[in-house]
Amino acid sequence: RLPHPTAGERGATAAQETNGRMWEECPTCKQHWTGEMELGLARARVASLASRPEGDWDRLNASNMLTQALREMGEYAEALSLGVATLATARQTLGDEAAVTLTAMAILASVHSMMDNLALALPLETECLAVRRRVLGDDHERTMDSVNGLAATHADMENYDAALPLMTENLERKRRLLGDDSADTLISMGNLADLHDSMGHCDLALPLFRDALQRSRRVLG
Repeated sequence: RLPHPTAGERGATAAQETNGRMWEECPTCKQHWTGEMELGLARARVASLASRPEGDWDRLNASNMLTQALREMGEYAEALSLGVATLATARQTLGDEAAVTLTAMAILASVHSMMDNLALALPLETECLAVRRRVLGDDHERTMDSVNGLAATHADMENYDAALPLMTENLERKRRLLGDDSADTLISMGNLADLHDSMGHCDLALPLFRDALQRSRRVLG
């Protein structure tokens, strides 16, 4: 008797038969896949593109997705190995400024952070932000993600003087671009308040916490 296909194998068949978005999200509810389904689909997608050249954009993007899925499932050793290889290939074939290279850089940094290798995450976060500022501009969503990532790494390393201007910039930019009541803005407000609290600046943390709570009650319930 043939074994029953896994959730990932069933999803891969559906994705191949319909459209590429099904590799990433449910076609019905549009929610991103998570857990075993996400990991199974990511593995199947990488396998389906294995015959393409190493520098093929879709193949590298699929490797990034698999690295991220492995990280989210706690498979850190495999995520680290794949992340290092993907970034090296992307750098060599597409260059340091390619979007897929920067994504690989950010994902590898996050793997290092999850493994408490903050000293290895920091230079990756720093380079990624510098390139995204230059290529995409300060207001781009990916640049703001990098600002937040680098700030978080500095905060985790207790480099508070380096984290503070980054978190302040992140909040000010999100307020300007997204508005005070955006969920992203409220998260940034809470992050900055936490940082001020860690630095012993209770007088600065308290109004941010209050503002974030009041807006969250009104917007989210």
